[in-house]
Amino acid sequence: MDFLFYKASNRQLAALRIIIGVWFWVDLISMLVSGYVKEAYINSEMNFPFYGFEWITPLPGFGMYILFATLILAVLGIILGYQIKLCLGYFIVGFGYVFMCDIVYTLNKFYLFLVLAFVLFLVGESHRLQSKKLILANQWTPNWKILIFQGLVLMIYFYSGISKINPDWLFRAAPLRYFLRSDFSFLDDEVFMYVAYAFTYGGFIFDLSISWILLSKKTRLLGQIIQSAFHLLNFVLLGIGSLSLFMLLLTWLLFPTEKLREWLKLEPVKRETFMLSGSCKKRVAIFLGIFFLINLLIPHRHYLTGNNVNWTEKGHRFSWRLMTRTKLGSQSRFYVESDQLTEPRKINPADHLTNRQYRKMSGETDLVIVFAHYLKNLYARDGHTEITITADIKTRMNGHPPKNLVDPDLDLTLVNRSYISDEISTKSPLEE
Repeated sequence: MDFLFYKASNRQLAALRIIIGVWFWVDLISMLVSGYVKEAYINSEMNFPFYGFEWITPLPGFGMYILFATLILAVLGIILGYQIKLCLGYFIVGFGYVFMCDIVYTLNKFYLFLVLAFVLFLVGESHRLQSKKLILANQWTPNWKILIFQGLVLMIYFYSGISKINPDWLFRAAPLRYFLRSDFSFLDDEVFMYVAYAFTYGGFIFDLSISWILLSKKTRLLGQIIQSAFHLLNFVLLGIGSLSLFMLLLTWLLFPTEKLREWLKLEPVKRETFMLSGSCKKRVAIFLGIFFLINLLIPHRHYLTGNNVNWTEKGHRFSWRLMTRTKLGSQSRFYVESDQLTEPRKINPADHLTNRQYRKMSGETDLVIVFAHYLKNLYARDGHTEITITADIKTRMNGHPPKNLVDPDLDLTLVNRSYISDEISTKSPLEE
């Protein structure tokens, strides 16, 4: 356990804080100027809240714009080292609120934002920090404060590889073949499939092996070159965006080569332990054990549902299942019956949802239930009684023929959301 308390360069921790802060800042600015905030939280007719948090709704009027503006200011404090704990605490609460407003607009990187901010809050300095002084003059910090970030990054890589162990990825090069086709339109189909399989297995092998390559000092430079090429290809070909570029930077900083250490003036870890009491060391070890146990178990929770996670999406979130499926919904229609209607009324969800909401709802059973109950409440307010709602939703996953996502004869008003179980989904294309 002593290795947790070896002396590591505090300059490395400061650089991590700055890079992570810049990542937050870039994405918050992008969300404002791209119209993301307006579409997701201001113009939307309804939102899809997380299970158990249905009471969370977007702020009215210009409230969401004001919230994002204050978050941007807080992130500047994180970058500049001003009142770090206060700024991080505000970011966690404020961005956590944004995160919970609508499942449809939450991304893997937003979950990572909250995890990184939480860890920075725990390991960071509680007083005003002079960033320039920290960069110029070396200080020491317990090694566990660097190791916790290393563990998070390696876990993301590894779980991304584990999630690719499925028939579609390994035997059909799906969904990557569909993502890459436009980039290689100049190739005929036969040649393109060789390219698709090369990228598919290359990504699979990369995700499962890069952790071990980076951990060894002998192979670290090779690992850094490989991960840089991998993330740049993702950025150029797949349009993954800031996640690719900042994961590239974080990986370089967390696993620096000897040359990079010299350039950044990062002292190597000293095998000298901080003079801490045994009880303090024990508390740190227990915290790290619980933290990583939770993060190791969460990606496996989909096994409790008994369903294909790529089909139902139950257990997909927070599991680092990156690029494992593509889903297209077509002909999604809901049918409302009530005592006041002489015949079922056909509802086009696109009349009530944004484009992204419609697309995501057409592939996630949990969101189908939310929308059905929204329609029920909508008609109940207009005086309708004995309301019955069914859905005919055709979904195509990874290029398989489209099929009904849910039983078209099931009255969705009788089904309640569940955090784990899924009672309404049909069998996935891979189970037939």
